[in-house]
Amino acid sequence: MINNYEELYKGVGSENQIGLENMIYKSTSYGVSCTKIEEKGVLIGSIIEGLNHKLLFPFELDTFWDKIQEVEDEDCIIYNEQQKE
Repeated sequence: MINNYEELYKGVGSENQIGLENMIYKSTSYGVSCTKIEEKGVLIGSIIEGLNHKLLFPFELDTFWDKIQEVEDEDCIIYNEQQKE
């Protein structure tokens, strides 16, 4: 169970928020973002169509990765649809 930012950073192997953001951005094809929501959780989103998913503490680390993948999958669908036009 992830209860705060320090636990999240440790869980994903990052030292801080900047490291987390860089890791998520670079590991996704469409540049998924992960930003802080005050001291309450994270906002996982994308520049494509403004996709956003809010995760508030506490949450499971698997849920965090699932939301990252969900945004990535949604980005892929939207990108491919736009390429057909």
